[in-house]
Amino acid sequence: MQTRTGTGRGSGAGGAFTLVELLLSITLLLLLISALVFNFAGMRRGAGLQEGETQVEALLRFARGYAATSGRLVQIRLTNEVTEGTNLVFSMVSEIDSIHNPGYFEPVFEAAPYLDQIASLINVTGFRLVDEAQPVVDLAATNNVEQVVSSLELSPPICFYPDGSSDSAEIRIMSRDEEDTRRIAITMRGEIGGVTYRYVSDDLESDVLTDALPEGLP
Repeated sequence: MQTRTGTGRGSGAGGAFTLVELLLSITLLLLLISALVFNFAGMRRGAGLQEGETQVEALLRFARGYAATSGRLVQIRLTNEVTEGTNLVFSMVSEIDSIHNPGYFEPVFEAAPYLDQIASLINVTGFRLVDEAQPVVDLAATNNVEQVVSSLELSPPICFYPDGSSDSAEIRIMSRDEEDTRRIAITMRGEIGGVTYRYVSDDLESDVLTDALPEGLP
């Protein structure tokens, strides 16, 4: 004779979630999802400036290599592009014929992917040749196009030469995300092509330098 240890109703009640347990599980799941989304958004904000630095590094490397392989003088310039307000952007040009038509430069269209990425990620707040005695031009303090153009006149372009050398320069950038107020100073040593970057602020600069490019030619 078989003995029944429980009714069907009792077994079903013991093996299923109650309404309270189900609501609690959904609430915990939503909290976990919210935390993940918040952390991901924070990582995205922090990654924009770092990715911008990486793209500037890649542009410097590309310009140096392009000058060496093409045998042409190459320049990276900072120009103003007026669309909505004032937007300062990089451009890259090369001297087509230094013998018969010196001083005539045309855009290097192969640099467009780097330039587009940089323009979408960061703003340039400082720009100078390291060999110059002038202070870093504070481009973030300019309020209109006239002031920007006047400031840019103090900052000659970075030149890359066919022998593989270049000017030494410092570029300061910040993220286009207004919630990220950090700034990075990128320094290029023209004679060997080494690039370092550091985080800077208005009142204190970091002493920690981070290698962005290996020593030697790219």
